[in-house]
Amino acid sequence: PVNPLNVIVEQLRSCPRGYVEAPLRKPKPRGGGSAEEHGDPLAAHRRDKHQTLEATKKLRGIPATWRIVDMGCGDAELALALDNEVLSFDLVARNPRVQVADITHLPIGESSAEVAVVCLALLSSNWVDILLEAHRVLVHGGLLKLADLVARIADPLFLRLMQYIGFVCLRQEKISSVFVLYDFKKTTAPPEGRSRVKKMNPADILKPFLYKKK
Repeated sequence: PVNPLNVIVEQLRSCPRGYVEAPLRKPKPRGGGSAEEHGDPLAAHRRDKHQTLEATKKLRGIPATWRIVDMGCGDAELALALDNEVLSFDLVARNPRVQVADITHLPIGESSAEVAVVCLALLSSNWVDILLEAHRVLVHGGLLKLADLVARIADPLFLRLMQYIGFVCLRQEKISSVFVLYDFKKTTAPPEGRSRVKKMNPADILKPFLYKKK
């Protein structure tokens, strides 16, 4: 079966250019003059091709300086899979990587991370508060990667709720018959957005998760 966390890890490692906004720096020529100055007509072409290839490599995946918040992290496997700084939070610390915290009230400040991950963590009745907290801790333009069960989500209502909170949907991908992944970008919440969130019934948007015996 498909593991949504593994898919999230791979997407973070190889996300498209539109997700990465770090500027590229052009290397300065070394001492002794450039090859063009010594009469090599193909030097500029080779240099531009090399810089293009290097730029493409650097644009694969999120920048190493980006901080990730893993909300409802479980065993904090995300922190092991990526080289980025990952803050792993859950109600129970299953290992030293996990910080015990209520993920509706994280012990970090506003705009503390470039990426927030919520993977199968919206199972509580106050799941809307988790998304509000993700919006708080993300920088403006930050990325929220969210995974849940296909059968739970009332899609149009869910996307409307996210818009009211202050998220724009960048991608929606059904990775199997069971799981769906979303990418959201943090924006400014629209006027009256939060009051509209309070008026929505969470049970109409995400169906309760029912455990069944096999």
